[in-house]
Formats: sequence, structure tokens, C-alpha cells
Amino acid sequence: MESKELDNKIKTLFLSLDAKLTQEEKRNTHFRSVANFVYHLVDHPCINPKRSPKLQIINEPKIKKKLLDYLEMINENQFTFYESLHTPSDKIYEIGSFMGNYYNFSMLGLFSNFFGILIYLTAGAVLDVVRFFIMGNPLPILTIASLIIFLLDKYVKCKQRRVFGVNY
Repeated sequence: MESKELDNKIKTLFLSLDAKLTQEEKRNTHFRSVANFVYHLVDHPCINPKRSPKLQIINEPKIKKKLLDYLEMINENQFTFYESLHTPSDKIYEIGSFMGNYYNFSMLGLFSNFFGILIYLTAGAVLDVVRFFIMGNPLPILTIASLIIFLLDKYVKCKQRRVFGVNY
């Protein structure tokens, strides 16, 4: 299937589902994540110069086909909240993994945010302890700074539509 034809199929199916689904159905089908994927893969595609462009060019049609398959699965099935946690999540994570590698996407969710905050806070605390022993300053400046950096990173990625996750 040609790339433009695949893009057109994805876009038309996405727009028809956007008009057809209710807010609850959109939440159960990870529709905001899919919208971010469509926005970057179909509407604003780009080649990541920091990664292998050849691999991206080879793998992007495969990911677009998986996205089209997922949209067709949404069109055929209506997922409940509990089904949405397990059934289509594998496809979302597979597409999201590619998007993370080539489009700088991040995963949103309780566990990913919890572990991300934990890692940033731990790194900041360790640096503050080292700074305390070297300089004698007891203020936890680096811990607070690392938390602010983590939150700003998530905020910027949300504004750039570079996030995905279950029930996002």
C-alpha cells in the first residue's frame, strides 16, 4: 500500500471515529494517544536526525499499518473501561515505543510518572547529600530543581502532543 493512500485511510477513519465516538468511548480506546500518533505520523511527519533515518523510513509504514489496524479494531469493537486496560494496550505501547524512539514521545500514566518522579528525586537527593558534604549547605536545592525539571518536561511534552498512555 502506498504511503499517501495509507495516510488517507488513517486520517479518514480517525476523523470518522472522532465524530462517532462519545467521550467515554474515546477514553476507553486511548483516543488522545491515537490523536497524538496521527498528528505526528500523518499530519506532521519528520525524520529524526539523531536516530537512523533508514530504519525510520523502513519502520514507519509498518507502524502506520498497526495504527490503521488499531483504528479498525476501535471501529469494530466497543471497549469497556476494564477491557481497555488490557486488550488494545499492547498495540498502543508498540506504536508508542516507536514514537518514543523517533518522535521523542513519553508515556503518561500513574506508574511511569511515579517511577520518573522517584528517579528524579533520588538523583536530586544524592546530589544534595554530596553537595552538603562538600559545601556544607543543607538546603535541598538540587532535589527541588530536579522535581521542577521533571514536571516541566512532562508539561512541555503535553503541549507538543508528544505523550501517550493508557486512559490518557
